[in-house]
Amino acid sequence: PLDDAVNSYIDTPEHLAKFAPDLRYVPLTEYPPNYQSARGELVEMQEKLKNTIALVTKGNLTGAGVDILAIVPRTTVAGRVVVQTLQNHGEMSMKAMRCENAHLEILYSLGSCDIMIGMALAGRMGAITVAQIQILEDMRDAEQQFKELLRAMPEDLNG
Repeated sequence: PLDDAVNSYIDTPEHLAKFAPDLRYVPLTEYPPNYQSARGELVEMQEKLKNTIALVTKGNLTGAGVDILAIVPRTTVAGRVVVQTLQNHGEMSMKAMRCENAHLEILYSLGSCDIMIGMALAGRMGAITVAQIQILEDMRDAEQQFKELLRAMPEDLNG
């Protein structure tokens, strides 16, 4: 997911072909319809990350990379819905700030994992064990931030 200002240039195959003819069209990631759906999706992405950690531990970096590429866009849009909903509730501004910080940290850690997995698959990180240790460190950081995000989010908010 990109900034909303860019969406009008890439929202259809025709628009993308006009502005960036060498790129392949990929449909935009759909936003969850409400806060509760977004919260549920973040819980699912946290579980998927746990499974991805197991893949890295077993040395399946290709599978882990595919999972990361599925987790990041869903986490991005669900996190945006959560933060925006909390910001729209004036009394929730501190929770919104906590959630936004945790959300950004998750995305930072997952982005770092993505880069390191790519480097490891290209043979730029030396032995697989070294790569696994570094990737797992960032994945565990993301896992901790998921916990922080979910702790900061009210369960019963309707948005």
